[in-house]
Amino acid sequence: MTPIPVTVDSGNIVTAGGETEQLNPYDYDRKNYQWLRGKIDFDEQDQTWHIIYSLTPDQKDRFGGSITLIDHPDLNKFQNDDVAYLEGRVDSGSLDRSGKAKYRIDKLFGPLVHQSQLSTTAGN
Repeated sequence: MTPIPVTVDSGNIVTAGGETEQLNPYDYDRKNYQWLRGKIDFDEQDQTWHIIYSLTPDQKDRFGGSITLIDHPDLNKFQNDDVAYLEGRVDSGSLDRSGKAKYRIDKLFGPLVHQSQLSTTAGN
């Protein structure tokens, strides 16, 4: 499992262990989807939150780099394009309007950085 990001400082993620890594807002657990990091947004039309965790998903990514989130009480502290780190699981019993499984959040961290900060620190 990836280290949990704690703070963002000058375009870097500082983890709980004190390690610093260059900010890449997009990443995920490629094996089991146990964690996702990406930009979240709220879809006014279907009243659901979504996360984009990969801009260039590989062919093995069955969700194509984004997934609908099952509602979580802490999502209300986010704005569109905030970066979040999620721990949880894909819930095939809960489907979005296109029939794709949703993501059930167990732990939610963030916002790690707001879009206004990200646009000046990362070129992804």
